[in-house]
Amino acid sequence: MAGRKPFIPTDKQRGMVEALVGLGLPQEEVSLLIINPETGKHIDAKTLRKAFAYELRVGGAKVKAEIARTLFKMATEDKSVSAALFLAKAR
Repeated sequence: MAGRKPFIPTDKQRGMVEALVGLGLPQEEVSLLIINPETGKHIDAKTLRKAFAYELRVGGAKVKAEIARTLFKMATEDKSVSAALFLAKAR
């Protein structure tokens, strides 16, 4: 007897998970937003961790890097004193 087909995430779902994790949503909530097309139901947190391991690891780091890039641009190109002070304190 064959079991259920393994869940295979789409590129759109991968991007969504990475973005939601980057925004700080807990894995339990993220899993509620990912629908398995085989069942029409959301995946569980265990499936989320298995299918989206990379996205769960890098989502937060990518958001932090983008914030740092934006602050650096504000401090250097826009000459924002508050951005420069924040960067100096955060280092």
